[in-house]
Amino acid sequence: MLPTHQRQDTWSRSPELTAILTLAGVALAKALLSLGDGKNTCSRLISHFCALLPENMKNRYVDPSLTLLASFWLDPLEDISAGSRSILISTIDRLPPTSRLQLTSCYSTLLKLQQQQQQQQPQQQDTTTRRMIVAVMGIIGAERPEVLDDSSVIMTCLELQRVVLNPP
Repeated sequence: MLPTHQRQDTWSRSPELTAILTLAGVALAKALLSLGDGKNTCSRLISHFCALLPENMKNRYVDPSLTLLASFWLDPLEDISAGSRSILISTIDRLPPTSRLQLTSCYSTLLKLQQQQQQQQPQQQDTTTRRMIVAVMGIIGAERPEVLDDSSVIMTCLELQRVVLNPP
């Protein structure tokens, strides 16, 4: 799982693979941390996966899929959910401000499209994609509220309220 010279391309294959590998590494470190010993080693492993690896690999590293990480946000296993939160927030923090704005614009557009589909077909159930888009927008809004415009904030709040009040 740790990159060697021969395996560096693993981290550049897809955002989903990067998310799964990073989540596995961070969750393993958090599980080891809960055993008690090796706090320094576990912290270094988490730093490696969340900060050092992306920084050192630069153009050969594909950022993890935020939507996939959001799907683990409320995982029943604490190490998985905490790992997902750590990776997602560190990925958002690593983005330059212009990329964060582009990301929120893209997710806002996707959410608007999902809302339009719901209005055209009201009997259609919520999609997992829509719920993950709402989760990512909520996380971005909580961590970096300055990157959301007023209409995105209102739309995200209303969608979060709808998701909470109407579970699947």
